[in-house]
Amino acid sequence: LSDLYVFYCRRSSCQPNSKFLEQLMVDEKETRVFDFSKNFLGSKGFDPALETARNNMKLERLDFSDNWLTKDSVLKIVKVAIRHPTLTSINLSNNPLHLSCCKALLHLLQRNANITELQL
Repeated sequence: LSDLYVFYCRRSSCQPNSKFLEQLMVDEKETRVFDFSKNFLGSKGFDPALETARNNMKLERLDFSDNWLTKDSVLKIVKVAIRHPTLTSINLSNNPLHLSCCKALLHLLQRNANITELQL
């Protein structure tokens, strides 16, 4: 997963986030939690991290708390999570959420029954 993340970063012309890269290197094949809490990724760094999440078929929990997510970022999370087969928990607490994000998150919970926990 770390090689895949670095590839996505290069494609997006951004530096890999060192904290996230450390998480990936701890146990490449068993990474079940992506914790971005209090770890600002920036507009260029967000997409490579989310693409890596999309491709992790063991991922169970995404934590984007305290990240100052934009409306577009939340909608991208929904797009990935709606079809993710193993994701069960998403933490978006302490982020400003636009009404359209809340509607999209409700739609996500209706479409992906595997997601049993959503923290706002």
